[in-house]
This record gives sequence, C-alpha cells and structure tokens, in this order.
Amino acid sequence: MLQIHTATMMNKTKFVLLAVLLPFLAAGQQTYSGIWLSAVSEKDLGKKFSLNSELTARFTGDCNRFTKYYIENELEYKFNKTIRADVSYRLSMKYEPEGAYNQFQHRFSFGLNLKKEISRYSFAFTGRYQQNISRDFSSTYPILETEPYLRTKLSIKYNIKKKPIEPYVSAELYIPIYAQSSKSFEPDAYRYVLGAKYKIDKKKAFKLYGMYEKEYFNSHFAHNFITGIDFILSW
Repeated sequence: MLQIHTATMMNKTKFVLLAVLLPFLAAGQQTYSGIWLSAVSEKDLGKKFSLNSELTARFTGDCNRFTKYYIENELEYKFNKTIRADVSYRLSMKYEPEGAYNQFQHRFSFGLNLKKEISRYSFAFTGRYQQNISRDFSSTYPILETEPYLRTKLSIKYNIKKKPIEPYVSAELYIPIYAQSSKSFEPDAYRYVLGAKYKIDKKKAFKLYGMYEKEYFNSHFAHNFITGIDFILSW
C-alpha cells in the first residue's frame, strides 16, 4: 500500500509541475540546456547556528560551455522549528559569451525561511533580499554596477517512510528592484524544480534535479533546461 501511495503521489506531482510549465514551454523563443554541479558542506555550530558552504560550477550552451563558478558561505540562525534567518556572501566568476570578457561578481543576501510540517509533507517559504555588485565592462571606463533583487521561493518535500529518498518540488521568482532594469519590480526570472535527495548515510547525501528556468535576457525571455547534481556533507 505504501508503494502504491508513493507512486500515486509522485505521478500527481509530475502532472502538476508539467501543467505549470506547459504555458511557458509553448511560448519559448530561445532554449538552452545546462548542467550545474555543486559540493555542499553543512556544519552545525551549536543548537541555534549553522554554517553552510557551497562550491558550484555551471555549464550551459547545450552543456558544452563553462560559464560560471562560485563559492558561497551562509550563516543560518534557527529561532525555532518554524522560523530561520540567514546571511550569505557569494563570490563568482562569470564567463561571457564568445570570450567578450570575464566578470567577477559579489553577492550579499539576507533571507527569512518559514517551515511547516504536515504529516509526511514539509512546506517551506523563503523570502530573500540580495544585492549583486559587479563591474560593467560595456563602457570605456569600467564602473561598479549594483543589482538589488527580491526573491520568493515555495518548496514542498515528501518524506517516504523508511526510505532514503526524499522527493521535492519548488517554484521561485526573481524580482529586480532597481530602476535601470527593463523589468523593474516585475519578475524577470522564474525557476521550477523537480528533484530528489538521496541519503547515503547520516553525513552524506546527494541531490539530483531537473530545473526549468525562464529568464529575461536581451529584451526577450530565454528558456533554460538545467540538470543539477549536488553532493552534500553534513558534519
């Protein structure tokens, strides 16, 4: 009965996700695919604090071009079982198309996470403010460019009893809040994820996921299909 219930739940989840994505897929003008690879470290610092680090490499352009890597550190504080807050810093190197230039980017962010468990389901909502700081190389004299964003993310996880696999889905919006953006105060990126976390043992796990990303770029929306693999070490 458990296997039948789990299979039914997964089929419903896939159907709902496909129904959400279908209107965007049909409207696509440009489509890209990519692979994102990440190594994640999660360290508890007592009962309230934890330190999370991530090293990521991204390949896009139909998976044949290395476009970005970054390292990010996040300090999280747990108020209670429901509310958590975090601050993070990311340093990334972005490779522009056709070798036009390489760009370092700094990103600072603050997030608030609300979590609620109902039966074997876990619901989470995250609101995040982030500030991107990078150099604009398009002018004769490179200048610093700032890009503040608001991000909202809703995710649902399902805990399968006595199984090491935890399937999940999520949806996220990126909203620029600076006047220079052509989509200021309107979403300029959407991300939909369907994946699963597999626990190898108490300290090690990995995630495998597929992501559809609709991103505004050069006066139109690009449609990206990403396969991601995360290796997670908790200690």
